[in-house]
Amino acid sequence: RNGFSCDSYITYDFESYDYSDYFTDTERLNTSTGDIMGDFCDLVLNKLATHHMFHEFQEHLPTIYATIYNGNLVEIEDYDISEVIRTSPLVIKGLRGSQGDKVLIIEKESGEITTRTGSGSVSEISDIFSVFSSAYISEYINQHEYADHLYPDSTNTLRVITMVDTETNNAFIPCAVQRIGSSSTDGFDNWSQGGLSSAIELNSGKLGEAAERKGGE
Repeated sequence: RNGFSCDSYITYDFESYDYSDYFTDTERLNTSTGDIMGDFCDLVLNKLATHHMFHEFQEHLPTIYATIYNGNLVEIEDYDISEVIRTSPLVIKGLRGSQGDKVLIIEKESGEITTRTGSGSVSEISDIFSVFSSAYISEYINQHEYADHLYPDSTNTLRVITMVDTETNNAFIPCAVQRIGSSSTDGFDNWSQGGLSSAIELNSGKLGEAAERKGGE
């Protein structure tokens, strides 16, 4: 109704705000990333390109050890993946994808490579590469203790929305949310996989009530 799905009537505050204050689901579904980003679309959709785009903030980025192309490993710099995984988990992410798709967290235990997503184990790390046509392998980052306290078995991320005022050309933050994983999200915090979402009060940084999506409701 009015261009909004049933979910939106639960998520949005239509009692305080008019329908016209929101971007409808019909508009969202008919608007692609390319419509918004134009010629810069590939920089946003390709995770490796995005990583290099932010190279000046290297201290805030995970180290990339290798890429996977057509199932083959292409190591970067002087890193030896088989040695790195002996001491630390690794993250494999498809160059494109969203909602936790094409992401594996792998580690070595008792001589076997295991995943944290319930996908079993293999004896050689190369056995995993074949499932990816294009991906990168990076270091595993331990999250801040506050995020670990929310739920320790997933990476709980902050999603900060930025927009540009068309009149002043200045960027601003209209809203931000804290994503939180759960026992049903398989190590991730994605809303689409059953993770929780909590609005952040921008001035104080306090978290509001958290909600989750179950069975399309």
